[in-house]
Amino acid sequence: MNEIKNSSLYQRILQIIKNGIRSRMLMSSIILLSVFLVFLYLILFKKNYFINTQKIDIQKNMIPLELILNTKNINGFLVNKETLVTYDYIIYNFWATWCPPCIEETPSLLRFVQKNSNRFFLFAISQDSSLKDIEVFLKSFPKYKNKNIEILWDDNRNLAMNFKVNKLPETFVYQIKKNKLIKISGSFNWDEANLINKFETSSSQLDQK
Repeated sequence: MNEIKNSSLYQRILQIIKNGIRSRMLMSSIILLSVFLVFLYLILFKKNYFINTQKIDIQKNMIPLELILNTKNINGFLVNKETLVTYDYIIYNFWATWCPPCIEETPSLLRFVQKNSNRFFLFAISQDSSLKDIEVFLKSFPKYKNKNIEILWDDNRNLAMNFKVNKLPETFVYQIKKNKLIKISGSFNWDEANLINKFETSSSQLDQK
């Protein structure tokens, strides 16, 4: 037995096994380190990679209202500017019929707008490539037919580019009198309690900056 252990062939085989174990351990370490570095990179430099479904940002930007007013609704009519000034808020909701999160938030959004029809005006801005898809979709949501709702078809993505929309759904709540803008990224629960107070508080906090 000692002769076998002392043989050059045995020592060579043993060395190959040890090297193989070291190589596998090294490879595992490299893989774990690579995964960690990628994760760290995403956190530090690509924060938008992770979509927060109920993220609210407060901004101090002007809404391109003239651009909206120059965009015809799906029936081919322009929006009357005098109509908008009677409201406290304008909601710009970017959505598409092929977007599951958009469909998810639609019922609560329509309930909210209908419940607060004297204060909120909704621009539902579709990113679909086909008007027919929009018309079929609207048959499932008859509440879109309301005096304080306009459905716009942004077929050339002009509005989305001006609003710097990078995901769907994305919503902008504009407080007219204070000229304040609140951006909501992702599907949002519009049935949330005290939502108007939340918007007003957010705007007030922005005024203090």
